[in-house]
Amino acid sequence: MRKFIQVNISPLLVGNAGCGKTQITKGLLNDMTTGSDDYLQQTINFNYYTDSTLLQSQLESQLEKKAGKTFAPIGKYKML
Repeated sequence: MRKFIQVNISPLLVGNAGCGKTQITKGLLNDMTTGSDDYLQQTINFNYYTDSTLLQSQLESQLEKKAGKTFAPIGKYKML
């Protein structure tokens, strides 16, 4: 997964419930964000009450508006 992320390809983990997909992903993201100054991470939990307005506000909370309608992470960071 680390190699995919470094070359800007989004990985997708597939497996049965309880096989550790979430823990593997959280461990990798924590390692990548604390080990370097290149990445920021944002975790968004979904449930029955998550609607489009809430999702958009959570996504934009760590972003800044660049030119026009373009949003990007603050500074030189890449968002995971």
